[in-house]
Parts: sequence; structure tokens; C-alpha cells
Amino acid sequence: ADPSTGEESVPDSSPAIADRVSVWNGRCHAAFAEQARNPFSSRFAAIESSSSAAGRRRDPGYGKPPEGSRTEARGFAAHDRISAEITELCELIKQIGRRVVLSDGTQTWQTTFGELFSVYERISNKVVGVLLRARKHGLVDFPGEMLFQGRDAAVVVTLLKDPSDDGGVEGQLVLRPCDMHRAD
Repeated sequence: ADPSTGEESVPDSSPAIADRVSVWNGRCHAAFAEQARNPFSSRFAAIESSSSAAGRRRDPGYGKPPEGSRTEARGFAAHDRISAEITELCELIKQIGRRVVLSDGTQTWQTTFGELFSVYERISNKVVGVLLRARKHGLVDFPGEMLFQGRDAAVVVTLLKDPSDDGGVEGQLVLRPCDMHRAD
């Protein structure tokens, strides 16, 4: 056996055994290649000096899981769950809120954080996180950086945009990814 290549020499034996050895050698090579790309592995290959960290950040695949991986599938599933929670929150604001006309003439709904917290908390304990995510996507607005139970009960939460009017399928929110990196 040659440990540097992972090749096993197979004595004269049946083709079935040789096929199995070949399959396992292929798996071994794939595992070594994957470990060489994984920065958390002890087998991580040093990146050539021509590929600096700044160069990797410009790569369109930087910070994204490999296409078709289970990590990518879990990310899509999480996106769907978050979209559903944001849609549910916006629908709840429409149900319990008061219809108001904003200064620019658009009609929308408003409610207080206290009312929203008391109703939505029975549905999900992540009301503030979902509100922050909805604000990040331009669906709701409220003053301040963070809302706290009790202290901010009178703070007005305004629905800026109805997610069902966003061109998505009925009851399904279409969120566009937010650019988290500043252009240098």
C-alpha cells in the first residue's frame, strides 16, 4: 500500500473485490480532498500566496456552502421558516393593528409593541428577532435599535409593506438576501 497516493495493490483476486477496493480508494481520495479544503481540518492545505484572503472574499462562492450540500439545504429550509414567521408577524399586525394614513398618503397598519408582544408571544417566543428581521427587509418600522418587553410597550410598530403584495406565492414571502459585506 502506498500511503501518499492511497492506492492499494490488490493481489490476483476476483474483480468484485478489486471493484470494492477501487470504490473505497475513490472515497478516500474524495475525503482527503474535502479535508484539504476545510479550514477547520488538521489536513487543511495551505493556500498559495497568490490567493490572499482579500482575493477569496471577492470569490462569488465565498462564505457560501458548497452547492447541493446538506448545509445549503438546511440554509434554504431555515430561510423558508424565517420567511413564514415574518409573513405571520405582518399578518398579525394587520389583524390587531389600526389602519392609518401615513404622511406620504399611503395607508398601512400600526400597533404597539406591547399589543404585538402579548399576542405574538403565544405563537413564537422570538417576537423581537422576527421584528428586527422584518425591519431589515423593509417590511416594518419602529423607533430605536431594540425593543424590550415592558419598557417599550407603547412603542408604535408600523407595517410599511404587506409581504403578500411582494409578488410571491400566496402566503409565501420572497426575501432578497441582504448584502452583509461593505464594498471596499
